[in-house]
Amino acid sequence: MIYEIPLKPVPSQQTAVGIEGRDIAVAVRLRLGRLYADVKADGEYLVQNRVCLDGVPLVNEVWRGLSGDLYFIDKQGAEDPQWQELGGRFILVYHDGH
Repeated sequence: MIYEIPLKPVPSQQTAVGIEGRDIAVAVRLRLGRLYADVKADGEYLVQNRVCLDGVPLVNEVWRGLSGDLYFIDKQGAEDPQWQELGGRFILVYHDGH
């Protein structure tokens, strides 16, 4: 299954969702012209300052407690996400691998 994580077209934001019975918090911020993300599960960091790239897993380690991963997807091509089009052209999804 694929679940979309809601984001807004702003350069710095935080959102929280429930995934696989865990509270997942994602913070996205603009730095040096690129988007970076922090991901927490139940208040503990899974990753910090991970650059946001099109189709590249944010967490990328199953042992960290999720069976799937978070990805940014460009719905119109293969560009890395830009904050101006978050939640539209560029979406953040959780894919559970099933």
